[in-house]
Amino acid sequence: MSEIVALPARDTWIHHPDFYNPLSPLVFLLAPYESDIAILYRFGVDTLARRSAFFRDTFSLPRGPQTPAEILREGVSDESPIILPRTLSQDVMDAVLIYIFNASHEYPKKTKFLINLVNGATLFGIPDGITWVQKEFNRNSFSYDSILNAPLEFYIGRRFNIDNLITSGFDGLLLMSFSGITVDNIQQIGEEALQLLLDARAEIEAARKNLAYDGPAYAADEHCETQAVCGQTWDGVWRAIAFPALNHPSARYRLCEIRKVMEAHLGSMCKECKEKTFEAADYALQREERYLARVRKAVEDRWVGKGGNSATA
Repeated sequence: MSEIVALPARDTWIHHPDFYNPLSPLVFLLAPYESDIAILYRFGVDTLARRSAFFRDTFSLPRGPQTPAEILREGVSDESPIILPRTLSQDVMDAVLIYIFNASHEYPKKTKFLINLVNGATLFGIPDGITWVQKEFNRNSFSYDSILNAPLEFYIGRRFNIDNLITSGFDGLLLMSFSGITVDNIQQIGEEALQLLLDARAEIEAARKNLAYDGPAYAADEHCETQAVCGQTWDGVWRAIAFPALNHPSARYRLCEIRKVMEAHLGSMCKECKEKTFEAADYALQREERYLARVRKAVEDRWVGKGGNSATA
């Protein structure tokens, strides 16, 4: 049996600075469970009822002679407001009201606003709000902030069918250190996507380790007169520069970046031998990119463009 949590004390109820209009007919109280204060809202209900299935159903409840007096008094004053769902946060409620009542150029240009709005639009049954958020995310028109890490980005993308966030979120997961993934992140990623991620990371790690220890062989140019020097330079730079770059626990380079890392240290190697050796090594150095392309395609085939997917699918 769930515990009933009392509302905050009446003297903690405050008017919302932007969405309390004394001329509007109904008063609402938002008292989130985690908060010690409560916020009173008073806004135009007709507009909201036209846009929101939740509020349309709420305002259409029948009232008659048998309706209890306390129900009839709900919403008519600050002392008897209509209680909004207590799991709702002020940020989500405000995002919904900003979207409904403000002009679009006044919307906050932040990722947090989009996330709050899409959650609120889902709760209150505002389909055009969900569609608008999808379009904005896919247009990349909003500045990103710290709230949107890779697991959350991927979760929001699948939860609300936002293709741009699905692909960029999974790309972020592929580069994310396993030590930084929390239990909450695992729930956001989902079982199927997590398995794809683990398989891809295992293949990539195996390829990196094999190449790091058994580096690409030196390929001599047939006209080179200093092949011994060129070969020793290549082998020495691979061991001293490429090997630690591929195995560093935090500042690691992708395989395709190794040439750039090595270039400055190959001064004793002739241009022709260097070009021929990198040309011969190119297939191995692109192996990671091939794995990434394959797993990205698997993610796109599974989730991108699939309207109505849930985050746990």
